[in-house]
Amino acid sequence: RFLQNFQGNESTPAVLFHLGTAYYNLKQYEEAITNYQRLCSDFPDTEFVAPALFNAGLCYKKTSKLSEAAAVYAKFIEQYPKDKMVNDALLELVAIYKDQFRYNLAIPAINNLLTKLDAADESRLELIYSLAECYTEMDDEKSSIDQYLKLRAMTPANNVYRLRALAKLGEMYENKKDWVKAIDIYKDIAQNTDREDWRTAVKERIEVISEGMKKK
Repeated sequence: RFLQNFQGNESTPAVLFHLGTAYYNLKQYEEAITNYQRLCSDFPDTEFVAPALFNAGLCYKKTSKLSEAAAVYAKFIEQYPKDKMVNDALLELVAIYKDQFRYNLAIPAINNLLTKLDAADESRLELIYSLAECYTEMDDEKSSIDQYLKLRAMTPANNVYRLRALAKLGEMYENKKDWVKAIDIYKDIAQNTDREDWRTAVKERIEVISEGMKKK
């Protein structure tokens, strides 16, 4: 009734936003989107537009409309590059692009996010690992190796994404029959992992590779 009778009231944007949020919490995502879209189109200069746009992306994602979600997040990032939620929007966008196998779009989104993170932010390791995965999916082994090597130089040494990167590197070097580099990588894992099963596995690989090298 309020929205019908008092269309010009200054509280209308707030009501639309809270209605959208209420519908979201009720899992009525289409209704939520309708309210968020109306807010964004009718009241583009209000403080509620940025969170409404971000929430609309979540609604589209909940209804498996990934292309629509990606478009909303991309718009959010373009219009609100300094918003506190921009990093979250970039993460959502990366996840969608990877789900859609659009790695050529995921890569610049990841790089964009990396520029916004502090050099000491440990989440950078996960993002660089994700970047390497994208290059692998695109059959760009050189770029993938470059990212894994970048991770090797990062700290903390026992970070799970750093160690996963080393495991991938070790496998790649084995496939290239570059046994010396493979052993060096596996020694790094053995020295820095907190997991005994990983340490045991790489030590076994070192022994196997070393024995094979002696026979040549």
